[in-house]
Amino acid sequence: WVSQIVTLACVVLAMRAGGAGPQTLKAQFHAKLGAHDLAAWTRRTATAMAEAGSAVYLEGKWQGRGIAMSAGKRMYFTSAYVTIRILRERLLCTLPIEVFYAGPAELPEVAIRHMEDKYDVKFVDLTAIPELKGIEAKGYQIKAFATVFSSFEEVLWLDSDNIPLDDPALLFDTPTYTASSAMFWPDFCNMVSVRRETFGVFGRSAPSNQPQPREGKATVWPLECADGVKAEVETGQLIIHKRKAFAALQMLLFINVNHAFFLKTLFHGDKMTFQFAFQAAGIPYHLVEYSPFSFGRVAPVGDDAKYFCGNTMGQRHPETGKTLFLHRTSAKYKEAATYINDAPAPIAWTHYARQSPRASWNIMYRDELPASLFVGPDNSAHMECVHPTDSKTVLKRVSADVAETEQACLAFLRDLRDLPFYPGYRMCNAENMFFCQNA
Repeated sequence: WVSQIVTLACVVLAMRAGGAGPQTLKAQFHAKLGAHDLAAWTRRTATAMAEAGSAVYLEGKWQGRGIAMSAGKRMYFTSAYVTIRILRERLLCTLPIEVFYAGPAELPEVAIRHMEDKYDVKFVDLTAIPELKGIEAKGYQIKAFATVFSSFEEVLWLDSDNIPLDDPALLFDTPTYTASSAMFWPDFCNMVSVRRETFGVFGRSAPSNQPQPREGKATVWPLECADGVKAEVETGQLIIHKRKAFAALQMLLFINVNHAFFLKTLFHGDKMTFQFAFQAAGIPYHLVEYSPFSFGRVAPVGDDAKYFCGNTMGQRHPETGKTLFLHRTSAKYKEAATYINDAPAPIAWTHYARQSPRASWNIMYRDELPASLFVGPDNSAHMECVHPTDSKTVLKRVSADVAETEQACLAFLRDLRDLPFYPGYRMCNAENMFFCQNA
């Protein structure tokens, strides 16, 4: 497989060097699109699709099952620290874990040694991987690179701010996964990120009513879920069997190596690079049939959905429908002290909301709702909420398991705050200077 990736990377680099248009992209989408030769990129994509289909997988190069994550600088290290301790100590997960970062400017050696020694994880520097030499590894593309270059044949990707409620190792043996090449989870149905122009580059026609961005909005995300437009994937968690999905991985590399065009022009974020890669390679995958819940807070205290503020996406078990992952899409653990220096610590998860699968979720911001809905004093840590629109929305208090999981997260944050290499409540000093300067 290495030779296949090297070959494809060389082709991609040749394409990138062959005049894809100016590298400085203007702010507005159509101006950015106009900076590239779409016809040339369409031809290059068709070539990549043909080459991906003929790529030969070498048995035995990847081994076993495991988890891949990323952790760079203080915010993502903080989240990864909490998630890893939840996996190892609360869930007793024994899967090997590989944590990817984009070079020495992302993490200090003392933090890497601490995690590897105490929690049986392996840190991998993407900039040291020969196949990625000269390719920018940080940014949205880190997810694809970590997934492909992890050592596992069957890999579960987990965002660093995604908290499992049960041992995710169990997913590898579910019939829904074993019968397919990969398993993805759905996003909220109106969280649309792909524009019509994207389909043409991949030789496809866009759905007739594919939403376009609203006036003044950088992303698509329409107010309503469009009929005939399926929910996109949400990649806070995903599972891929590399042998079964090898052609799709070649397309995933092609897209993400060329991130300056694809991720900064055609896609918003990383999630649809996976979906388009699989579709371009003709590799089927399983999409979990259960739509996500939203976890968050209510104000005033009570069960009035009008004041629900969703800060976390609750993705569900593919067969039971039980909440399995709590992806903190809004109220992120940017740094430990924000959440635990006040007593008592603010709780992010008091209630969860459930809507019908085709009901939309509106995004509302901190200045539009009561301040008590938002977690933490740091405005940059929790800026927005998702708010249900369905008149039949079900709003319930979280289970004891969810509440206990959050208390465990807060306890782990306290431990992190007190480590000498982490700023916590201390002034910056020689020991914690890296994370002081690299938030």
